[in-house]
Amino acid sequence: MDALEKVRKIHAKHHKSIVLILSYNGDWNKVGTGFLIEQKGNRCLVMTCYHVVQGQNVRVRLAGSSFEYVAQILYEHGESDLAILEIDVDLEQPLLKFRESSWDVGVEEEVFLGAYYHPEMMGGLTNVVCLNPTVMPGEICASLAEMETNPQFTEVVHSCGSLGGCSGGPIIYESEVIGVHYQCQTQIECAVSSETVNLVMKTWLGIANDVDCTIEEMISML
Repeated sequence: MDALEKVRKIHAKHHKSIVLILSYNGDWNKVGTGFLIEQKGNRCLVMTCYHVVQGQNVRVRLAGSSFEYVAQILYEHGESDLAILEIDVDLEQPLLKFRESSWDVGVEEEVFLGAYYHPEMMGGLTNVVCLNPTVMPGEICASLAEMETNPQFTEVVHSCGSLGGCSGGPIIYESEVIGVHYQCQTQIECAVSSETVNLVMKTWLGIANDVDCTIEEMISML
């Protein structure tokens, strides 16, 4: 299967789980990405980045729609740059699931970033936003690295190209999420690892770090 066909396959399978996030602070001054991780009835949970949702009001658009859902910030963690939003959606939505480990995905393994790319943000323009996410292919470039904010946290180093609007997008490996994309440093793309997501969720839920609990189990507790 060639690269374009792989991208099309990932997009077709997962694009409806990837959402656009707009953070309002007098004007639409922040655009980012998130992805659906849980739904119970009308209650949908969205994983994204902390820095994406630092506005007065946060709205979420589902893929292909311009309708904006008012979002409540349920959890946020600045040190890891993670946040979880809640929105009220009356239709069943497809979810993305986490792979419990990122460290065992080897260097040069193929991964994909699903996100809302907004190149115009580089010039400070945010009045036009995409209706659908894009999928960008890449690979794992190195072993897990320590995050600058806390050596206990790790990040996935990958080569999926990003632009403004991509923060909060899932890094997908074999149809599972292994990271939450949060920054590009001098052409080095970084995503918060599954291991870090696990630790932060334990903090949110008041669970000790040494307790054996999976990300998906903890998501069901939210």
